[in-house]
Amino acid sequence: MPGCYTCVRECPVKAIRIREGQADVVFSRCIGCRNCVQVCGQYAKQVYDTTTLVDALLSGKDRVAAIIAPSFPAAFIDWPYQKVVGLFRKMGFDYVMEVAFGADLVSDRYQRLFEKDTNGHYIATSCPAIVNYVERYYPALVDALAPIVSP
Repeated sequence: MPGCYTCVRECPVKAIRIREGQADVVFSRCIGCRNCVQVCGQYAKQVYDTTTLVDALLSGKDRVAAIIAPSFPAAFIDWPYQKVVGLFRKMGFDYVMEVAFGADLVSDRYQRLFEKDTNGHYIATSCPAIVNYVERYYPALVDALAPIVSP
């Protein structure tokens, strides 16, 4: 599909340009939503491989945590979830947690925030792409971002 340009059309912040016939991400505009990866029928856009970074973390002195999606059992249908967690531990991770654990902590912080400030209006910060979008394209709204980290 030469000249497809689906990623260019589908980028919500117009962070992809064509250079020498190839789609090129303009990182200063990109919010990291990964939409270009999902819509690319040619698989030309790929997720950055951080395997070497993870290997470096695991071989270092610091304790390392793996935070996995609650849907992880669906990716390992032939193994009980305990075995998958054990494999992460065997790889060298000191902690293995589900994102859902973080989500529970974050929802508690939102509840506290709304109890403390009943008239406040906030933009949820659970999606890094939304935070990037606000910071880059609507800086006047940065103060409206909830002061709570993403799970």
